[in-house]
Amino acid sequence: MADVRHFNRGIAKEEIRTLVGDSPFIIEIGCNDGTDTQEFLKTFPNSHIICFEPDSRALARFCQIGRASCRERV
Repeated sequence: MADVRHFNRGIAKEEIRTLVGDSPFIIEIGCNDGTDTQEFLKTFPNSHIICFEPDSRALARFCQIGRASCRERV
């Protein structure tokens, strides 16, 4: 049976991998606390991800949880 776990919009991870390969360049707009970022990293461990979060409170949670290295206003 195919992997039925999905990202937020209902697209199966295996369908995404078929489209983008194993090491995509991902730009995540509105990364909030990094929950989806973590899923991207699990699914695509060789990916390069740039995250953007305009809300400083959510960005603080993202950095505090330690989901990835974090730089503000680069």
